[in-house]
Amino acid sequence: MCARYALFGFQQSLLGLFEADEEWLGSLADNYNVTPTTVVPVGILEDGHLKLVPMDWGIVPYWAKDFKSHRPKPVNAKSETAAALPTFKGCVDRRRCVIPLSGFFEWSEEENQDKPYKQPHYITRKDGQLMIAAGLFDTWHRGKEDERTSATILTTEPNEFMARHHDRMPCFIAPEDIRAFCSKDVPWEAARTMCKPLDGDQLDSWWVTPRMNSVHYLERDTTIPVQSA
Repeated sequence: MCARYALFGFQQSLLGLFEADEEWLGSLADNYNVTPTTVVPVGILEDGHLKLVPMDWGIVPYWAKDFKSHRPKPVNAKSETAAALPTFKGCVDRRRCVIPLSGFFEWSEEENQDKPYKQPHYITRKDGQLMIAAGLFDTWHRGKEDERTSATILTTEPNEFMARHHDRMPCFIAPEDIRAFCSKDVPWEAARTMCKPLDGDQLDSWWVTPRMNSVHYLERDTTIPVQSA
């Protein structure tokens, strides 16, 4: 599961991997609490070039009657079953993408003065490098003027480190595999082999403020360690 993530301090790293409209990329603010339906930068392979483009996070299939009212808008898709499900099966061969993130969040059940609450944890790379999650995307429209493109993050079974936090984790793509993963010329079953959890020894996690449970809380301390609630 990956229902929130963070992306900050990313411009130069992303320009080293993708072509992008620098004015658009420069206008994107650091986001310390990316929530479903947010417009996010997504990497695709188009005309032989790796490009970074904006998409809504939470996929809406091309066949939906309406973009805004369609439910659900999954922000995650199981890599093991995506090819068999109506929302994703049209994407696995021809509409694969990658979604960059600085880190992501999971929750545990804790108590404070005998009152239960959900404690968020921030999970990121120990070395501070950008994380590249595997994804799928689709484009919905009823006419060119209302075209909307949206994406979802592929997930897999957790490694030993992540199993302490959740029973799923994002699939990650090595930078050298991004082009092949996003290519329509690579069959889904081959692309799936590139979808892997990061090694547990590459990851770190810590508690962060429960204030980030609110989709409206966007302060930088969502990624800063706290000792308790």
